Amino acid sequence: MEIIYSNNKMFETWWSRIIQNDILQYPLYSKLEISYQKLYNENYQFEDLSFIIIENKQPIVGLIVSKHINNDNICEFTGFGRPVYYIENKKIENTLLNGARKKIKKVISGYFSECKSFKLSYTDFLNNNKLSFLGDFLLAEGAHQVPSFSQIISLNQNETLLHQGLRKRYRSFINWGKNNLKIKILNSENIAEKDIEMFRSLHIQEAGRETRSRYSWLKQFEMVKERQAFIVFGFWENDLVTAAFFSFSKKSCYYGVGASIRAMFDKPLSHIILWNTILYAKKLGCEYFEIGEILFPKINPLPPTSKELGISTFKRGFGGETNIRLNIELEITKTL
Repeated sequence: MEIIYSNNKMFETWWSRIIQNDILQYPLYSKLEISYQKLYNENYQFEDLSFIIIENKQPIVGLIVSKHINNDNICEFTGFGRPVYYIENKKIENTLLNGARKKIKKVISGYFSECKSFKLSYTDFLNNNKLSFLGDFLLAEGAHQVPSFSQIISLNQNETLLHQGLRKRYRSFINWGKNNLKIKILNSENIAEKDIEMFRSLHIQEAGRETRSRYSWLKQFEMVKERQAFIVFGFWENDLVTAAFFSFSKKSCYYGVGASIRAMFDKPLSHIILWNTILYAKKLGCEYFEIGEILFPKINPLPPTSKELGISTFKRGFGGETNIRLNIELEITKTL
């Protein structure tokens, strides 16, 4: 078996091949997404430790993982600020897969041995309601875990069924949007740099400050140009009043960031944006639309605020199912 690290010129080719065999094809770990994450987390110096294990010209397992020193002077292993991402080629026979898993253990343990104190964050998607190999390994090493929930809409149904899945009053909110807002979907064919500047300006205006660099917005512009994302705008009397950014792969679409005029929160601005997104993601051929994390009153370590609970209620109104995942964190402090 051969280990292909991220500095190998063939890494992206192998990563593309292993992603093609994945059920979900999660869109948040592409090369451009990682570049965006580096810009978003500009205060950290990430060391890319990602690798893929191949055998007989077939990718078997892959790991997106980075290391940086956090503000507490601890080695932190993440996926460039997001959780580490682990993927297996399910078409590979078990003998090869088990051999690759042993190598994964050895490489990760080597990363750990280089740090006096470290923390690793990983989200297990629990495919087929089972722990992944990496999740099992980390828990056996003493990691703690907390369940998380995400609202996911299956796009493998017609528009009528998708519409029936909406909360009843959302249907009238969407009709309001159709009658009062002009919707524009920006993709690789029609986006211009001035569009991302409009989005950025709206976000700064409503956040009350600039939360991230202009370069990160330009990276999202590049993602749209490279057919890895799209943006939905909503105009009220020719003024941009709501906007949202979505990443997508061949199978999945993911809600990224949005902004709306706070003074118009009494109007259902976001409903028509998300409804158009659902239909457009389906048109693109995506099978899943992930609208985002869902919080419950008493299941989280820190109780969510009423605002956060309200956002969760809002998300669930678009239908779909609430999927459970496992946030796993291994933290070790070595003593002399």
